[in-house]
Amino acid sequence: MKAFLKWVVFCFLLVLPFSICHGEISTNLYAQKTYDSNKKLIQLTYVDGAGVPAVAEDLGYVTARYEYKNKRQVRAAFYDINDNLVNSAAGWAECRVEYDTRGQVLERAYYDAQGNLTIGPEGYARQTNEYALKSLLKTVNYGTDNQPLRSDKLFSSMVINYIMDDTTRRPIEQVWMDADGYAMTGPEGYAYILYTYQFNHYLLTKTFYDAKGNL
Repeated sequence: MKAFLKWVVFCFLLVLPFSICHGEISTNLYAQKTYDSNKKLIQLTYVDGAGVPAVAEDLGYVTARYEYKNKRQVRAAFYDINDNLVNSAAGWAECRVEYDTRGQVLERAYYDAQGNLTIGPEGYARQTNEYALKSLLKTVNYGTDNQPLRSDKLFSSMVINYIMDDTTRRPIEQVWMDADGYAMTGPEGYAYILYTYQFNHYLLTKTFYDAKGNL
């Protein structure tokens, strides 16, 4: 029972924004956490039984720091024993996020300890989003060269087209594309979604297609 409780507490400490659990680390390390006045976590440092900072080997860092703007996290970064930026076991040292006035994510980017773009946990180095009010219009993923991502596993861009009904925007087409603008399989296993409506108001059909246009 004690071993189970230790495991629960350990996993709870690792459930942080931008964090990735890479399995259990040494059981004699503890997490010291600091919060700001809004009860947002701003620093987590691993220490040994004597309270001395120590590297969490499976995570690759000693300290994680988080920054916020308008209560939204805008930065997460990892540091070594000398308080220098360090690449975590996940392969990145810093994540920066930008938001619009509605709190919607405009951009997320991952960097290594040298400040270069690097591939993050989602498979891209940088992602941008465009919106019309609250409706997502376009998502673009970029590689480490800051060019549209070329990958067989993750789409380069995703576009949603809409029709307007009074003040309501309704999707009519959604497509995932590669870096050359050709349809490719998206994260849910299809490349296109087509929507049809009755009187531009009631959804009649929602049809899924593969990259070759087949149902």
